[in-house]
Amino acid sequence: MKTKIIIVSQVPLTPQIMRDTYLVEYIDFGYDVSFWDLSRLIHPGLHLCDEITHPCLTKYNSLDELRQSITSYHTIDPIYIFDFDPSWKNNQIFILFKKWNCTCIRIDMYANTHLRSSKVSFLRRLQKVISRNGLKLIKGKINRLSYTIYIKYHLKFSFNRFLSSSCYSNRTDCINHPDYDEYIRTRNIKRDAPKHIVFIDTYYGLHPDAKYFYNIKLNINIDEYHNSLKRFFDYVEHQYGLPVVIAAHPKSNYTKKEYGNREIIKYKTLELIKEAKYVIAQVCNTFSWISLENKPVLLLSNNEYLKSPNMRNGLNALSDFFDCKIQNIDNTPYEDIEFKTIREDKRLQYIYSYLTSPVTENKRNIDILNDLINSISSNKKQLSKQFNSI
Repeated sequence: MKTKIIIVSQVPLTPQIMRDTYLVEYIDFGYDVSFWDLSRLIHPGLHLCDEITHPCLTKYNSLDELRQSITSYHTIDPIYIFDFDPSWKNNQIFILFKKWNCTCIRIDMYANTHLRSSKVSFLRRLQKVISRNGLKLIKGKINRLSYTIYIKYHLKFSFNRFLSSSCYSNRTDCINHPDYDEYIRTRNIKRDAPKHIVFIDTYYGLHPDAKYFYNIKLNINIDEYHNSLKRFFDYVEHQYGLPVVIAAHPKSNYTKKEYGNREIIKYKTLELIKEAKYVIAQVCNTFSWISLENKPVLLLSNNEYLKSPNMRNGLNALSDFFDCKIQNIDNTPYEDIEFKTIREDKRLQYIYSYLTSPVTENKRNIDILNDLINSISSNKKQLSKQFNSI
C-alpha cells in the first residue's frame, strides 16, 4: 500500500506553496498525497489572489471537520507534514493531532526569515523595548514563553522530526532552503549578459501576512512609498543605462501602475536576478538568491518604509549580517548611493548558516524527504510486526 502523506498548511494552496511543499514531487514519487488547507481555521478571512485548486486539496471550515478527517485516517496512520508551528492561536488543532498520536513532521522552509546577529548592542535592544512597539514585543515574548511551557509540560506535543536549513535551529534533520533547491537545479543554465536592474518587491503595506499572521497595522502612505521608489528608479535607469524590472512578490496583486510603466514580473525572481547586473532589495528572503548568484546589491529604504518597526529591525539585521549600509533614498543624495558586492566570507556564512549544509548541499530536497519518509514508514511497519507478534 502507498504511504499516505498529508500536507497540513496554514495558508491556501498557491503555485508558491505547491513549490515549497513539494506536493507534485511527492505524487511523482508514488505517494498518496493530500493537502489540507487550515487557513480558514487559523487566519479567518485570509484570501490570496492566486489560490489554485487541485485534486489533493481539502479546505476546512471547522475543527469538527478536521477531527472527522483525522479520525477517519487514523487506521492507516499517515505521515502529517506541517508548514507551521504550534501556538496559542492554533492550539486546538494540535490538541487533535496529539490526541490521536499522529506522526507529525515539521519542515521549516523559511529559515532565513530571522537572522542571528552578534553585533546587536545592548543599547539597540533597549531602544526596541522602550519604543512605541516595545510593549507589543514584551507581550509577544511572554506569549511565546508561556506556550513553550504549556506544550512541553501540559500538552506534551512535539514533532517526530523537525527539518530546517538553519544551523541555528533545533532540527533533527538537515534540509536545503527551497530557494537553494531551485538554484542548484538551474545553476548550469547559461544566461545572456546582464540586461537590467531588478527590484525585489515585498508587497510592502499590502502584504496579507502583516494582517493575518502578525496582526500588524501600518499607518503609511502607500502612494508616497511607491512615488519615492519611482523617482529613485528614474535616476538609476538614467545613471546606469539599464531598465529597472520589478520582481513581484508571490502574494502581490498589482492592478495599476504602482511602479510606473516598468515591467512587473511574478514567479520569475531567480531568473530575473540571474539576468540582472544589480539588485535593489529590502527586507526579504530573496537574499538567498542574491547571495547564491553573488550580485551587487543595494539595501534600500525610504521614509514610509521606515515607519514599520518590523522593517526597521529587519533592515538592521541584514545590514549587520552583510556589513551593508542601509540607503534611505528620501534622505540621501542619489549620487551618494551605490551598489555593493557582499563580502565572500559573509556570503558563504549566510549560505551555510541558513540555506544548506555540507551534508545536503549536493542533494535534492525531494530525495532527502523521500529517504526520511521511507525510513519512518519502515520503522512503523517493524513496530507493527513486533506488536502483532506479542
